[in-house]
Amino acid sequence: MSFCLRLNPLNPLARRNIYKTVQTARRYKHTDIHLTSLSTAIQNRDTDALRGILCGDISNTHTVDKHYSHLLDAWLSPLARENDDDAQIDDIAVELAARGQSRPLLSAMKVALQRNNPARVLKLFEGLQQRQRQCSSSSSSSSNHTTPTPISSRLLVCVVAAHSLTHSLQGARSALALARPGYTFSSGIVARDTGLSGAALQLAQEYVENVRWAHVLVDKQTVLTSLGQAAQDGMRRYILEVYDALTAQENALLDDDQVYAAFLRALAHTHKRTSPPLPTGVLDRPLDALGHHSLQAVLEGELVHRSSAQRVTTILRHMSRSGILPHEDTAAALIARLIDARSRDGMQVFDSVQTMYTAHDIPTPTKICNALLAGLTRVGMSDVAIHVFHQMNSPTIVSYNILIRAAVLRNDTQTTIHLIRQLKENNIPPDAHTFSMLLIYLRKQTHPDAIGVVVRTMAECDVDADVHIYSNMLDILAKEGEMDEALCLLDRMEEEGMSTTSVTYTSLISAHLARSPDGLAEAQSLMTRMKRRGLAPTQALFQYAITASLANNHPFAPWVLLEQMAHEPNVHITKNTLYLLMKGFYDARRFDDCRRLIDFMQKNQRYIKNTSNTHDDDAFGRIMVKVRRKLTEKGL
Repeated sequence: MSFCLRLNPLNPLARRNIYKTVQTARRYKHTDIHLTSLSTAIQNRDTDALRGILCGDISNTHTVDKHYSHLLDAWLSPLARENDDDAQIDDIAVELAARGQSRPLLSAMKVALQRNNPARVLKLFEGLQQRQRQCSSSSSSSSNHTTPTPISSRLLVCVVAAHSLTHSLQGARSALALARPGYTFSSGIVARDTGLSGAALQLAQEYVENVRWAHVLVDKQTVLTSLGQAAQDGMRRYILEVYDALTAQENALLDDDQVYAAFLRALAHTHKRTSPPLPTGVLDRPLDALGHHSLQAVLEGELVHRSSAQRVTTILRHMSRSGILPHEDTAAALIARLIDARSRDGMQVFDSVQTMYTAHDIPTPTKICNALLAGLTRVGMSDVAIHVFHQMNSPTIVSYNILIRAAVLRNDTQTTIHLIRQLKENNIPPDAHTFSMLLIYLRKQTHPDAIGVVVRTMAECDVDADVHIYSNMLDILAKEGEMDEALCLLDRMEEEGMSTTSVTYTSLISAHLARSPDGLAEAQSLMTRMKRRGLAPTQALFQYAITASLANNHPFAPWVLLEQMAHEPNVHITKNTLYLLMKGFYDARRFDDCRRLIDFMQKNQRYIKNTSNTHDDDAFGRIMVKVRRKLTEKGL
């Protein structure tokens, strides 16, 4: 009787979720698997039909839709636990694991370990590896090259535990050599995922710790690759665990300059405001003991840790003693940051860097000089910037643009004209930024034909007007609120047959939403015009438009734009999008809209794309804490 109850069709809510998923997939032309057949198999709890759908085409390697994953897990995981060594259930579980849904196979492996049947675990693992080999061979023989889904670390823990029950350490190492584990592979998850206890659990944990680093600490290049990938994925704890493993093994790789530098860079890359300080004795070698790569990494780390000019100067002094020159990008970024905080500190660091290059008979790189120029003009020290400019060996168009911008913004007509003349005398071709500054200057002088002058100047300089230059002009006019002029310029671009892009329309759409009470209708009209020209709205366009509508406190424009994002095939609602909306509503004290956005998120999870950007996750989490606290106070 109980078995028949388990085979009953899904409840009405689950049926409705399946219908919505199928309709969504059809709308976006998903090609995952036969959706209609799959939904029918799930509703009828038909394992024969499900096996035929999943295993019928070995060339199909698409992942299972996340909505189906939950339904399949709720149905198949109990069956895998109750039906020991059922070939049909095993085939389905293996196929799902190959497509990224590993819970049913994990349930089968866990039951096998609890019943002291390691042979079944190894058999299931061999079936999974065989399926992955089929996927790889099928992909390589076709034009659709797809990478097989990595085997879950939780499954690999079960495989290593099975080898521990047969006392085969070499077998465990061989298994991990073929399927590299992920960051979560550790002894801490053995008890949860294997169900073992007592001496068997202790032995399995020892095996996991024994083989965990076997694939990482093989050689120098493998360590460097692992650290780089972990830094990119934001896995700070894993990086520290690799360091502890090298220290525990007294591995000579830790004494390698490049490896030590890789640790410094990885930890700096994953550093956040809430990151605790490093444990005592971790990466705390004195500067005198560091090599070329490590000193460069320490200097790069100061960008993250925001240390004082004194600390930066000390590092530069040690680099100078070792005959090492700092990387241009690092030195330029440090000078720019320190000048913004305190101009004297930035100039002090610039003097140190300049002295180091002079000692090697090398001119100070233009990029570093430009960073100093930009910083000085930002803090209002344009006279000092011009003095530095005259001492430069080979100023570039970037150098001139920095000074032209500063002169235009402070209405210094004489300096602006002088610098533009110098460009022509020195045969330095101007770029889009130069002409943008010229347009701003002419409009400040209330010139009646500012755009015409810029276009004629481009012709005199033998510069072809491209979409980038015109887009900058459009942006300037839109920010000044001159929408009629901006639209005339857009008409002129299209009449001349210039290929516009979505960026061309973004500033106009945002300006309409930010300045006009009827901005939504005008923005929608521009978006329709853009689509008629074959241009698809982008993620950036919607986010700029949402930000502009929030700044104008438009009552319903953000909701219209959000609904459009949900139905645009090439645009995704990300956590950054939701953060912009939630923060805008919260800052404007639109708490009803905050409540409405939370409801939207709960009902439309399928439209929201998860990202690996930890900064977005942290910012969104912080604003959600504030919003929920305020909604509780308001009783919403």
